[in-house]
Amino acid sequence: MKKSMLLLGETIKRAREDKGLSQKDLAMYLGKTPTYISIIERGVQVPSHDLLTKLGEKLDLPYPLLVLYSTSEEEVPKQNRKAFETLKRTAATLVESMFREEATA
Repeated sequence: MKKSMLLLGETIKRAREDKGLSQKDLAMYLGKTPTYISIIERGVQVPSHDLLTKLGEKLDLPYPLLVLYSTSEEEVPKQNRKAFETLKRTAATLVESMFREEATA
């Protein structure tokens, strides 16, 4: 299993939990089973582009941000890692602030 698959699953799980959704809630929205959501969250399988887009919409995470936030450093060419880390920190800060704003709203 690639590290990015696990990071993607963890990101989806955190966003789902922060929204107060159960795996069953998310599965119903996507037309999938709770078992399938668990498989994604554990990093066993990567959802299709279309499903990832729907996940992002439901969880209020734009697809590009979700992918960036879930990409591991090892997958980025060495010459681009410094820029990637800067961008990833910025994206992580954005995601964290989105969750904080929702919690206080």
